[in-house]
Amino acid sequence: MAKIPWKYKRLVNKFFYLFREKPIALKGLKNFLYHIRNLLRLGKMPQADLTGEKVLSKNKGYLYVAIPKVATRSILSYFEKYDERDALVLHSSLNNIISENDDIVSAYWFSFVRNPWARAYSCWLDKISNQLKFCDITIISRYEGLKPDMPFDKFVEWLCSEEGSDEHADRHWMSQYELLGGEKYVEEFNFIGKIENLSDDFSIVGSKINVGPNKLPELNLNQKDPLSYRDKYNDATKALIAKRYKKDVTYFKYNF
Repeated sequence: MAKIPWKYKRLVNKFFYLFREKPIALKGLKNFLYHIRNLLRLGKMPQADLTGEKVLSKNKGYLYVAIPKVATRSILSYFEKYDERDALVLHSSLNNIISENDDIVSAYWFSFVRNPWARAYSCWLDKISNQLKFCDITIISRYEGLKPDMPFDKFVEWLCSEEGSDEHADRHWMSQYELLGGEKYVEEFNFIGKIENLSDDFSIVGSKINVGPNKLPELNLNQKDPLSYRDKYNDATKALIAKRYKKDVTYFKYNF
């Protein structure tokens, strides 16, 4: 099913915000659209979505791989502001970008990751429980068993099902390890920072790529209390996320 261009999603989302004072009507509209799109899905299993944004600058020699729910809007805004002329924002898999750009091997590759438990909760909060955005329906209606406003513990259980696995995942809940190329490419990155240490880690990147100031403007960061996700878990859901995102936990050295 064709994806709706982001510029149109914004317009439709603005329409949905008109209903924010009428939550019952909004929920009914979202559920109606969800069921219509779900019927059009015709039982097809989605393909893994590895087409998140990448920022490539051949002139300055860097490649940034964005991971959803890891300060991507803030980082992309930085390049839009300070390197609009040279920075190319690409929506393709890392494998395709590398195959189409022979000189990318010598570029400075970097990305940022996030605690898997915090990222999973953030994904649910923004994509599943958010009442005021239409575009999320275009994502969740592609999957059997994924429903608007489903409880967090049920979403965690769903992530551990076949539909929720990396083989079929949307990029918003795809393993970060896989988004960074898995075994094939993750070791090729020059630097993988952490959102929990974003200010210091971005200053390292800034000193290498020489695009703008080494300080990242915090436009869309909900990091006032980086441990606030912990009280959303119980022992069962905590263990399920550890299993589902085992590669992220192990490779990027995270714990609950």
